[in-house]
Amino acid sequence: MKFRYWTLLKSDTHGLGVFAANRIRKYSFIDIAVREDKSVTALAMLLNHSYRPSAKIMYNFTTKTYNIYSIKTIDKGKEITINYYATPYFIRKCILLDED
Repeated sequence: MKFRYWTLLKSDTHGLGVFAANRIRKYSFIDIAVREDKSVTALAMLLNHSYRPSAKIMYNFTTKTYNIYSIKTIDKGKEITINYYATPYFIRKCILLDED
């Protein structure tokens, strides 16, 4: 599955992971993590944890969605990761439930 900014590939970290399909510049929008109806996207559930993440989930007050933004430049083919402990609890709970 390949989209404009990301693709799913096997991860060295854990199972599947989300990888940059093209170079992603720092502070770029990557995709939606949580829709307006509070449903967590499959993409958000596939993001792996890192204490040195390349992305962050932040709330957008205009669209009323939680979006994934790069916090540094991510080169093509590199895994897009987030810090689970810097992620809103209700999202983190869904991600961690997927681990079972």
